[in-house]
Amino acid sequence: MENTSEQSAASATITKEVFYAPKEMSFYFKTKKGEENELGEKQPDYKRPTVKLEIPVPTFDGLVASLNKDESGKVAAFLLALIEQEIYLEARNQVNEKDPF
Repeated sequence: MENTSEQSAASATITKEVFYAPKEMSFYFKTKKGEENELGEKQPDYKRPTVKLEIPVPTFDGLVASLNKDESGKVAAFLLALIEQEIYLEARNQVNEKDPF
């Protein structure tokens, strides 16, 4: 049987607060219609390839830490503005679907 100090050392875990984590995001583009050049020749349509980037996204711990350190209230105001915008967009979608409202 192991002694108590070996058991506690083996069961101890190290935790690190993670304030942001990378998240892969894809950016898609519309096809641009080809235009005529000065000789009257039509250029081919062009579509940019999809761009994939690792974007740092705040974690729950990061949001909580930011709110706790925010003495100016700017972080809370920013988050509330984002939430309000999402609620507006969803309400707008529902209003758009019902004509007349």
